Amino acid sequence: MRDKLRYKLSKLPRNSSFARVRNRCISTGRPRSVYEFFRISRIVFRGLASRGPLPAGSGPKRPNGVIPYLGSEMLC
Repeated sequence: MRDKLRYKLSKLPRNSSFARVRNRCISTGRPRSVYEFFRISRIVFRGLASRGPLPAGSGPKRPNGVIPYLGSEMLC
């Protein structure tokens, strides 16, 4: 039984596996750090967000839990 199933799997095309599909940026082709919703990389996303053609509310946001470093004033 196992051998039959393994044989069937070996006959499938190699690139038909869903795990081999890689999200890529549609403008640069960059394979890493791609936002799935927009299908663009973080670098292109930041450029578009700074120029303004992205929909309102979808631009980069600062995390809520981050406290800016104040230097030596915090040690007093």
